[in-house]
Amino acid sequence: MKNSQYLVELIERIGNLLRSEERELGKADGLQPVHVQVLEYLALCNRFSNTPLSLSHYLGISKGTVSQSVIVLENKGLIEKVQDNNDRRVVHLLLTDRGKQVVKNAFANEQWSNTCERLPAQQRERMAEDLSQLLIELTRQHNAQSFGVCRTCEHFTYEDSNYSCGLLQIPLEASETAKLCHEHSLADSKADSTEKTENKCYDAP
Repeated sequence: MKNSQYLVELIERIGNLLRSEERELGKADGLQPVHVQVLEYLALCNRFSNTPLSLSHYLGISKGTVSQSVIVLENKGLIEKVQDNNDRRVVHLLLTDRGKQVVKNAFANEQWSNTCERLPAQQRERMAEDLSQLLIELTRQHNAQSFGVCRTCEHFTYEDSNYSCGLLQIPLEASETAKLCHEHSLADSKADSTEKTENKCYDAP
């Protein structure tokens, strides 16, 4: 039986390969891996979570690094800042059309998906469930924000074919229920549910 250290080493190796791929994906646009990660997050998060603070929490980087990355991406015309309608102190980061195209090109890379597709379907399902549970446990141990999708959140409600957020008391579009949210809180009753890859909106909004 493999020990926990072996599992950590495998995850670290996969992470290193992902970072290497991000460096390649950003080369054409003069982007660093962190810039690619920022763009990818903005493509996956909902309208409440596209702020510099949420970005900092999700990527686990300092506010200064976020600020510098935002400046770079804004200067390259990949994102734009928009003030919140209700709180002028809050700034939202939106992908521009060019930014959406960069993300689309990044997600169009089929190397990883093709590799996963070569694994039996049951094995993929099992891996997804195991990794999701590992992420849940690590998130809880570090007292970190889960950044899950609405469908696995204790605040998510679905009644009479309508979606809504019980925390913010607002209705949700169907597409929004598959977006990452900084207000996400995994309900105990949903702790075993898997945040599957297909729940992520890989088509940049």
